[in-house]
Amino acid sequence: MFDIKAQRVTANTCWWNCSGALRVTVNGAVSPEYGDLVEASGNMVLPQGYCNGRGASVRERLRQKGILAVLRVPHARRVRIIKAARYPGPVCACMAAKRSFLRIIRGRLPPVAAAIMEAMVLGDKSGVPRSVYKDMIRSGTVHILVVSGFNVGIVSGACALLLKVMRLNRTIRLAVIVPAMVFYCVMTGASPPVVRATVMGIFLFSSWYVRRDPSIPQALSLSAFSILVFSPRQLYNASFQLSFAAVAGISLLSPAIGKVVRLDRISLRPLRWVAAMGVVSLSAWLGTAGFIAYYFRIISPVTVIANILIPAIASLITLCGAGLVIFGFLCPYAAISFASVSEFLILLMLRFNTLLINIPGAYWSFP
Repeated sequence: MFDIKAQRVTANTCWWNCSGALRVTVNGAVSPEYGDLVEASGNMVLPQGYCNGRGASVRERLRQKGILAVLRVPHARRVRIIKAARYPGPVCACMAAKRSFLRIIRGRLPPVAAAIMEAMVLGDKSGVPRSVYKDMIRSGTVHILVVSGFNVGIVSGACALLLKVMRLNRTIRLAVIVPAMVFYCVMTGASPPVVRATVMGIFLFSSWYVRRDPSIPQALSLSAFSILVFSPRQLYNASFQLSFAAVAGISLLSPAIGKVVRLDRISLRPLRWVAAMGVVSLSAWLGTAGFIAYYFRIISPVTVIANILIPAIASLITLCGAGLVIFGFLCPYAAISFASVSEFLILLMLRFNTLLINIPGAYWSFP
């Protein structure tokens, strides 16, 4: 299954120029790249109009993404690549890098671990087993399996730390970090959470560069405006709503909850760190609980605990994935160590997630 931007439709001996997006489903394996000129033949139908219990029909959700019709192709032989992709330079570099990274990950990790690593690092969650995806929804940690602000924060933070260790000045650091964030955003598909985190990151790093105190509400508003000005339909997208609700909940509720539990009076630093993580997790859950209940028909109190420990493991997985990719190019023998550690951490994360969702009352599903 892939999406194309339609240019012309042919039926019998007649043809019409057209516009709009089209979802193509193929009975077989095809591998068109982004930007290819593709010809496909099959039966064109409207998206299905039934509801699956999440409030909006399949047709309406596809329409929000700009997809107006579905082309059902009975065999892969009916899909033909007429002309190879011709990208602008930066987009070409992003897509070429992503393909190279995918080859390294798939060549070093077993299938399930590779699929999870691809989802967490590169935003390609097509290979994640359905059972794993459902278990992460039950624990409220499904955001780990998609590239989001969490991943952008790790990438930008790692770049900032590395450049600071190299003792480079602020101007050079900003000139490296901002392009790296934009590159990662484009490479992973520029989904609403990634765009939101990228715009917020650029705003915050720019504030740091001019020595001004950063404002989370201003950065959040600017990123929302940046997305909606190009695609107003994103306002009704679940990913957009969850992403901004989580950040808004953290920025607005965390200070108040921190005062209630008196974080500043906890003397032991490790205990204060755990308590602060719990406050952030609780704030994010309160901000998104209504949307999650509406879209996924589930309430997960265990999310507060899960989002204290699982993101810490996920951070290590992301860093190991970055090391695996980098050393896969520079020193393939060293990449073996990163692959082994990554596989262990992924197994640890899945086992811990299974342990949490098996706690009585961890989550409640409703029709």
